Amino acid sequence: MVLLATLRGVVSVSVKEHATLLQAWPPPHALAAHGPSLSQRLPGGPTPSRGFPTPVLPTPRSAWLAAVADDEQEDVSLFKTSSTGCDSSKKEIVADNCSSSDRKVYFKRGTAGFNNGRIAFEIAVAIAAVTGRTLVIGPSSHIAHVASEFDEFMVWDRGLLEEFINVKFGVGAQYYMHDQCGFHICEQLTRVDFESLPQNVDWDLGIAQDWNGYGKLQFSSDQMEIAKQVFMKGLLYRDEFKVAALQKLESLGLKPGGFVGMHIRRGDFVGSRNSKHSPIDIVAGIVAKLKDLDQSSPLLVATDASPDDEIIQELSRSVKVHLTQDLYAAEDDDFARITEDTLMVGFGKHFIGSHRSSFSEGIREMRIKLHKEDPKFDFVRYEI
Repeated sequence: MVLLATLRGVVSVSVKEHATLLQAWPPPHALAAHGPSLSQRLPGGPTPSRGFPTPVLPTPRSAWLAAVADDEQEDVSLFKTSSTGCDSSKKEIVADNCSSSDRKVYFKRGTAGFNNGRIAFEIAVAIAAVTGRTLVIGPSSHIAHVASEFDEFMVWDRGLLEEFINVKFGVGAQYYMHDQCGFHICEQLTRVDFESLPQNVDWDLGIAQDWNGYGKLQFSSDQMEIAKQVFMKGLLYRDEFKVAALQKLESLGLKPGGFVGMHIRRGDFVGSRNSKHSPIDIVAGIVAKLKDLDQSSPLLVATDASPDDEIIQELSRSVKVHLTQDLYAAEDDDFARITEDTLMVGFGKHFIGSHRSSFSEGIREMRIKLHKEDPKFDFVRYEI
C-alpha cells in the first residue's frame, strides 16, 4: 500500500493505483511555461554559475514565473481556445491516393504554456509508440510567455526518445503538405478508438490537447505498458540540466535524498484560488508536516513568491529554507529554470506539492523516473 498524504488527511492506495494516479492525475489547472531561447546554451550546454551571483528574479509574466505559479488566468484560455487545426472534412479521405508505407502521426505544438505543452507532447509520443508510427513534430513556434520560438528537444533528450520511436521535424511547407492526406482526428483523444481509424494513412492529432494525459487514452493493458515504458525511459530532460541542477544543490551543501523538496504556489495564499486557509494556517500545516517527515532536514522550495514574501518569511522562522530562484543568474533562460527547478526539488527525499498543480505533477513524474529504484527517496504523495 502507498499513503497519499495531504495537510488535510491521509489516504492509502495500492502501489498499482498510485502508479495510475501518477500517470493520469485529475485534470489540472492550466499552467504556463517558458522563456527566452536556449540558443545561447546549445549545443555547448549550460554554463553553470560559479559562486552564484546576486539573485535576479525574472520579470513578471516570464515563462518560468508563470510555470511555477501555475498561472491559469491567461493560459487556460489559450489552452481551451487554441485551434486544434482539425478539419472535419478531412476525415473522409481516398485511401488509395493517400496510403503511406511509413505511417506517421503529426503533432502541432499549441500556444499554451510549457506544462500544458508537456502533457500534449506526452500524449503524441504515447500514440506514436503504441501504433508504431513516426512522430512528426511541427516546426519550432511560439508558446505562451516566450519571445523566441520553442521546440521540444530544447529540453527533452531526443536520443533517448528515439530509442523507442522514430521522430522527425516538419520543415516549413513540407510539414503542412500532410494536410492534403493526413486523417484529421477531431474528437477528444481520450474518446478515440485508434484501432477503428484508417490504418494505412497518416494521422493528424492537431495540438493533442487533453487535460487527462496519456493515461486515459483508449489503449489495451498491453498497449498502455508500451506507452508507460516510453514515458518512463524515453521522456527525460537533457543531461545538461541534470548536471546544472546537481551543481546548484552542491553549492547549497545539499545532497540528493538529504532534504525536503517543495513547490509553493503563492496564488493559493492570496485568494486567486479561493483558499480556505490563511497564510499562517498554511505555514503551520507545512511545519507540522515537516516535523513528521524530518524536522532537521533543510527545505528547498520552488515558488513564485519572492524571498521577502510573508509566507517565506514565516516559514523561515521554523525551518532552514532555500529558494531555487536564488540560484540563477540574470542570463539563465526560463527553460533552464523550469527544468532545473523540477530536477532540484525532485532530488529531495520527500516532495510536497501544490494541490492540482501540473507543475507539481511534472516534478512527481520526474522523481519516479529518476529515483524509483533508490530506497532513500520517499514517494508518498504530500500536498498543500
